[in-house]
Amino acid sequence: NNLTINNPFGVNMNKNLSIAGVLTLTSGTFTVGAFSLTINNPIAGTANNLSANQTSSIIIAGTAANVNLPSSVTQLNNLTVSNSQGSTLQGNLNVKNAVLISASAGTVNTGLFTFNGTANLTMNGGNLYMEKNGVVLPEFTGSYNLTGGTVTFAGVGIASDAQTVRPVNYFNLVSDVDGDRILNPSG
Repeated sequence: NNLTINNPFGVNMNKNLSIAGVLTLTSGTFTVGAFSLTINNPIAGTANNLSANQTSSIIIAGTAANVNLPSSVTQLNNLTVSNSQGSTLQGNLNVKNAVLISASAGTVNTGLFTFNGTANLTMNGGNLYMEKNGVVLPEFTGSYNLTGGTVTFAGVGIASDAQTVRPVNYFNLVSDVDGDRILNPSG
C-alpha cells in the first residue's frame, strides 16, 4: 500500500513494484532501474529523490489528482498514463520505447517542456496537451497509433515560433488558445 524511503544510501528496485497508497521519499535516492514502477498517488516528501533511466518504466495509474513525474526523471524506457485525472510534466522527458495514454486517462499536460524520444506513441483515450512552440509536435520519432483521445496544440508562438503539426493520423485534433499552427505539406 504505502512505501517510505528513508535511507541516505538510497534504495534500488530489484523487481516490478506497484504502490497503491503513497510513495514517500524522505532521504536517499529511490532508483527504478530496469523495472516497472506503478504510482497511484502524488509522491510525498522530496519527489526529486526518484531516479529512473532509459531502462525504467513508469505507470501513472489511479484516480488521484496531481500524480506527476518529478523533474528528476528525465528519461524512461516506457511511460503509461491511465490516471483518470491525467498528469503534468515537471521537466523535460525523453522516452525510448513506448508512450501509452490509455482510454481511462485524463489530460497529459506537457506544458512548455520537451516530451520526446524514439518512442512509439499510442493513444486510445485521454488528451495530450502541448504548449511548446517552435517545434514539430508531438516530438516522438517512433510510430503513431492514435485510435482515441485528443491531441491539443496550445502554443502561443507566432510565425517561425509556431507549433508545427506532425503529419500523422489523429483521432481528434484541437487547436486551443491563440497561436499559429503550421501544417506539414507532406502530411
